[in-house]
Amino acid sequence: MNIPTPAQLAHAFAHHGYLVPTGLHLVALRNAHGKLDAFDDMLCVMQGATFLAHACRCTTDPGKPYRQKPMNADGCAVWAVGQVVDGLTLGKHKGEYACLVPAKAIPVLRYTSETDTTGDPGSSWSTQVHRASASHESGVVGSWSAGCIVVANPLDFATVMGFVHTSGQERFTVTLIEWG
Repeated sequence: MNIPTPAQLAHAFAHHGYLVPTGLHLVALRNAHGKLDAFDDMLCVMQGATFLAHACRCTTDPGKPYRQKPMNADGCAVWAVGQVVDGLTLGKHKGEYACLVPAKAIPVLRYTSETDTTGDPGSSWSTQVHRASASHESGVVGSWSAGCIVVANPLDFATVMGFVHTSGQERFTVTLIEWG
């Protein structure tokens, strides 16, 4: 997936009727032709509508183990396409390191099996934005994501969190767009 220009992202926001926040916000681009267990999506850190601060490989989909055997009886969570204004805040991933956690319930679709293609609408308070490995870039999603947005490279994640920490904001808007 190629890094989009701020103009392309602004066009997508206008097309979908999404608010363009003035401060720091995250835009996750889900590969319309994505594959199971692949880091084939992109996370963009934006400042307003005109400045793309950083873009990196991520997944917006759960890994194969969680699609095959969901942790939740209602099914495996997959972030729904859309926007959650002020939906994220600073927190900890499994109590271990700083990440972004829901400040509001995040809309998701719940899939009951790997072959389920429709998904039932729901919401989640446990979907986060975090990294995969702490030491190296991950090539396969696997058990790194049970429904979170997960950044493949720990250096990219550190850059994202650097922008978050220096923004002076307590909440962050997150927008998920199907791309391509």
